[in-house]
Amino acid sequence: MLQHGKKKFQLQLKKKSYQRMLRSKIIHSKPRSPSSYTSRRGNCDAEVIGIITLKTQGSSFQFISRKTCFEHQAAAFCFCVEIRRLSVPRWVENGTEKSVTLDCEYVYNENDIRLVVKWFFEENLEPVYQWIPELGVRHTSGILHGRLDLNYTVNTVDAYSRYRALKISEPSTELSGKYTCLVTSLAGQDSRAQLMTVFGKLRSAV
Repeated sequence: MLQHGKKKFQLQLKKKSYQRMLRSKIIHSKPRSPSSYTSRRGNCDAEVIGIITLKTQGSSFQFISRKTCFEHQAAAFCFCVEIRRLSVPRWVENGTEKSVTLDCEYVYNENDIRLVVKWFFEENLEPVYQWIPELGVRHTSGILHGRLDLNYTVNTVDAYSRYRALKISEPSTELSGKYTCLVTSLAGQDSRAQLMTVFGKLRSAV
């Protein structure tokens, strides 16, 4: 049984398929006992969140889950897009770099129809970059408009990851701030944020 508040869900998973699911979906795991594991997962837009405990033939597995599922996915596990790594330079000296690259590495599966990648700057609601792979459409706006190398692609042959990254030309101090990568699909969504600071050279005292 899976219990979240007053909600209960019956899980019927065969041992082999359950173990296969664990291998493919766990991101970080930490053993608490020989038969108990705790795993943290990303965000997925839906209803059921919390601690999930499953038992299969004497073995117990526990997940502290931030990821949730839409109703049509049985609300037990969220098989949707997950951001694995967000790469944003923490410190950049003004005037010293021709370009910097911000990358958002994610995984997805067949449930992730209509995948969309968006980048946000600070708390602005309008994305500074948006890419819709299925339509081949990319759009820039705001502080990054005219400052991105739109010919840049990450080193991948995956058509749904090719233009996920931002290559910003000649970063300057006004680009300091929080950058958020949001990846959405019909199955769910995940997001991560990181600060980048572009600092000026210190003037020596006279």
